Amino acid sequence: MTRLGEGAMNKPRQQRHREPSYIKLRSEMLCSSAWRALTAPAKCVIERLIIEHCKHGGKDNGKLVCTYQDFAEYGIRRPSIAPAIRLTVKLGFVEITQLGHRSPDHGWPSRYRLAFLATANANPTDEWKNFAALKQPKKIKSRGTKPYPVLVTKTYPVLGTKT
Repeated sequence: MTRLGEGAMNKPRQQRHREPSYIKLRSEMLCSSAWRALTAPAKCVIERLIIEHCKHGGKDNGKLVCTYQDFAEYGIRRPSIAPAIRLTVKLGFVEITQLGHRSPDHGWPSRYRLAFLATANANPTDEWKNFAALKQPKKIKSRGTKPYPVLVTKTYPVLGTKT
């Protein structure tokens, strides 16, 4: 008679089937004027933070660590990283929960929170909804100006024909 747990030690450990990590992005957010105001590097910053969130099993929002090197390896040019992060924070998609410090001896990376996702103890804040809609450019009024003149081309006679 085997005791509880004895037989399990002799069997090879079974692999658990894990579902791939994903995040639902709401169409309301993707259609917002704040999302449309994001630059390409800023969208890459959000994508890289989403990847980091998925690597942690979706449990560490607010504690997401992502270095400049991580952003650069993802394809964002180094001079574009800081302005892109500032834009995502300004538009309300990302919050910096701990500001990093660069130092060769004892630096630490910044920690981020994706504002459109829940944290361990709070619902999403959706700060991007507070972004004012983009102003449409004013239409220039016509002052009754004359239309552009039509370009008149000069015709040349073809050799061997009478004009």
